[in-house]
Amino acid sequence: MGPQRAGQLKRRAKNLYLRGRAYALRAVELRQADFVGSLRQDATGTLLRFSEENIPELYWLALSWAAAIATDTTDMDLVADLNLVDAIMRRCLELDESFDDGALHEFMIAWQGGRSPLQGGGGDSARQHFERAVALAGDMRIGGLVSLAESVSVSVQNRAEFERLLERALAFNVDAHPSTRLANLVAQRRARVLLNRVDNFFLED
Repeated sequence: MGPQRAGQLKRRAKNLYLRGRAYALRAVELRQADFVGSLRQDATGTLLRFSEENIPELYWLALSWAAAIATDTTDMDLVADLNLVDAIMRRCLELDESFDDGALHEFMIAWQGGRSPLQGGGGDSARQHFERAVALAGDMRIGGLVSLAESVSVSVQNRAEFERLLERALAFNVDAHPSTRLANLVAQRRARVLLNRVDNFFLED
């Protein structure tokens, strides 16, 4: 795939994520008008108005927002909202960390793994979220394995761990749990891509 095609796909992905954010924001604003404006002025106070029943719309809002940011880190208007995404997810964790069999912790693996300790993230924090995600999901979800490998194993240059986590994900029987089958198939596809490119992520000894 050439650079031009890759750029087109990234722009398309960004637009789709932003559309998803807009849909989720509509649902959130049924409870809080001008949610984003209020969040920027007082994130803590704004989010305290939301309860456990609001987690789904808050989760999908933050997830699509974070994905849009990840596809275009040169968009400074989006990047400036990183702290808002973080505040939303932390509020969801406060309300019910077990939401969707540990989906919140699964998100936080990649989120914290991509941030420095000075930003409140880092590998140690990502591993703590991984442990909680595994505890809450049991053997139903494998996305955490892929996230930990990609966000933490690479950053600390632990190739053995990287390969072990991804091979474990690929060995998982996705038909064992129909409710998470699609998410696990997507995770396995990502695992294959990462393993095929392993030499690009690690320095030679």
